Amino acid sequence: MSDQLSVLYILQNYYQDPAVKVMDGLGKHVEWLIFNLGQPTTAQSNQPVFFNGFKMRQAISYCLDRETMLKNVFFNFYDLPDQFSFFYKEEGTDSADRITFDPAKGQTLLAELGWADQDPEDDLPRTAKNVEGISDGTVLSLNYLVKSDAQSLAVADQLKTSLADCGIQVDIKAVSAEIFWNRSSEDSIFQGNFNLAQIEWELPIENPCLLFSSANIPQKSNDFSGLNFGSISDAQLDSLCTLLPATQLSDERQAIFDQMEVIINENLAVVPLFTRADLMIARNDFCDAPTTLGSQSELFMIEAFDYNPACKE
Repeated sequence: MSDQLSVLYILQNYYQDPAVKVMDGLGKHVEWLIFNLGQPTTAQSNQPVFFNGFKMRQAISYCLDRETMLKNVFFNFYDLPDQFSFFYKEEGTDSADRITFDPAKGQTLLAELGWADQDPEDDLPRTAKNVEGISDGTVLSLNYLVKSDAQSLAVADQLKTSLADCGIQVDIKAVSAEIFWNRSSEDSIFQGNFNLAQIEWELPIENPCLLFSSANIPQKSNDFSGLNFGSISDAQLDSLCTLLPATQLSDERQAIFDQMEVIINENLAVVPLFTRADLMIARNDFCDAPTTLGSQSELFMIEAFDYNPACKE
C-alpha cells in the first residue's frame, strides 16, 4: 500500500465525495536516522567521528526538515514524532527535548563548534576551523547509508537537501536490502562505515537493550552480530539493561522503558524521522470496527464490520 500513497491522496483530496477512507491497521513501524558515534571498522573508510558531541547531533537535528519530507514523500499519511519512543505514539509532547526544525539554530551551533561557512552566498559545504578532534580544512561531508528502495531513497534525498541548506554535504550510499543486512559486507549497517544511517524498525520494541546497550555494539569481537548500530555507550542505559531481565511486572518494566527513553532523548542518540501504520482502505461509509490489542489480523472481529452513510468522513 505504501507505493500507492499518491493515488490515495488524489482519491481523498480531488473529489468532493471521496469514495474511500484510509485507516490505520495493526502493523506499526518507525524510521530512524542513526548517528554513528563510533570509529569505522575498515582502514579505507578514513571517516572522522563527527557525532561524539551532543551539540553536533543537535545541530543536525535542527537542520532536518522532516515535515517537508513527510509531505513530499508520503503525502502526510504518516506521523511525525517529536521525540524518540519505543512505542507508537500519535500525540505530541511539550518536553524540552522535542525535536524541531530550526535551521538558523542549527547553523549557529555549527559555527560555534568551528564549522565555518566561508561564503554564505555559495553552495560549498562548511569546513573545520578549530573543531575539536578534527583537522582544520576538513569538509563537513557525511556518508549517509540507506537501502536502495525508491521510498527510502526519496526520504534520504529530501533530508540531503535540507542539510545542504545548513552547509552540510551529504553523500548517499544506497545499497540493496541484502547488502544492508549482511553483516559480513563492509557496506552493511553492522560494520559502521557511515556517519548517518536510515533504518526502519517495527514497533513496539519489546527489548530495547538489544538496540541500545553497549554490549550489543557490532564489532569484530562479536562477529558484527550486535544491533546497537550507532555504537551508543551509556552507563545509565547499561545499568537499566541489567535490571530489565529480572523485572517481570509490566508496570516496573514500563518504568524502565520510560527512563531509557528519557536518556535517549536527552542525548539525542537517534532522530525519529516518521512513524507509520500499515494502512487499511475501505469504502467511505465504512464504520470503523473495534480493534483489539494483540490481534494479528485486520479482519479480527469481521462480524462487527458495518457501513452506514452516517460514518462518512
